[in-house]
Amino acid sequence: MFARSVAGSSVPFLCVMVHPGPNRILIRLSFAMPGILAPVNSYLSNLYNPCPVIRMTSEGHSMKNFLLVALLSPLLFAADQPKFRWNSVGSQTFALNATEYKSFSVPEQGKWRFELKAETAIYVGVASAEQAGRLRYVTLADYRGFSCVSTKLVAGDVDCEVQQPGERLLVRDERGPFTKGAGVIGSVRKTSEAATDRATKPNTITLTLYKWACVENCN
Repeated sequence: MFARSVAGSSVPFLCVMVHPGPNRILIRLSFAMPGILAPVNSYLSNLYNPCPVIRMTSEGHSMKNFLLVALLSPLLFAADQPKFRWNSVGSQTFALNATEYKSFSVPEQGKWRFELKAETAIYVGVASAEQAGRLRYVTLADYRGFSCVSTKLVAGDVDCEVQQPGERLLVRDERGPFTKGAGVIGSVRKTSEAATDRATKPNTITLTLYKWACVENCN
């Protein structure tokens, strides 16, 4: 008996059991998913071979052709599997002052990746339609109730499974009144002007959206 499988994948494979005889060969076929086949041959023969036994003579080329097709079948099945990847949907650059936030509508449900790059730290999270409808202002504490949250992010990706329509991505500048105050005090103490600028100037942010989508063999 021999079987072909792809470990760790969801590709179906073909099991071929060959029983040689004096004048003929019995071939038993079965299709299964990885992880189903038992290592014990007798157990496999009894439970995972619903296909009838095919009797073929060992003479001529028909047997060789049949076995060749049987061996190549897993490759044919693998070629038909859908292929997915992250597809860029769009990009936007915007600026936030201290305590400001910006809200973005997520186009549709599914798996999303939000790629962000900022000059200073930001808070990122996804609010449900109900949460977004109640908001008049977004505080840092509000992010505790959001999903797909990333705090103190300067550059990185946030992956999120959007399950409900109307969900919104909220991006907020981390700086608040205390941050501004620290900058003012710092200028009085003759610290560098760069520190003051970081606390008061707009935070430029670039957001790129990616959608996990099928790109080949899609139904």
